[in-house]
Amino acid sequence: MNELAANGAQFTYKLEGGKATGFKAGWWLSGYPKKTEPKALEPEGPAITEDDLSKIEEGTQVFHKNFGYGEVVSIGSDRIAVRFDNDKKKKEREFMFPSTFFQGMLQL
Repeated sequence: MNELAANGAQFTYKLEGGKATGFKAGWWLSGYPKKTEPKALEPEGPAITEDDLSKIEEGTQVFHKNFGYGEVVSIGSDRIAVRFDNDKKKKEREFMFPSTFFQGMLQL
């Protein structure tokens, strides 16, 4: 609310309310905040390069946000299989290669 108020919006609190609030007390906004430019998203980590992808081989350690650390079991032209340390459901999981690295699902 402070950010909107700093850009020209005004907030008032009314005890009687109206139809929109079911006749309960509520906050009301008057005036429109000034238009602001959206902030650019910063990448989380360094982008992976083709050189990094060429270094991936069986036994390379990778990290997945949900499954944690794992080891590359096999790698093909379009798939990569990884065995994760804490994964009790499956012995290994397959991912699309190399798109899974470009999307940030797997990291070196």
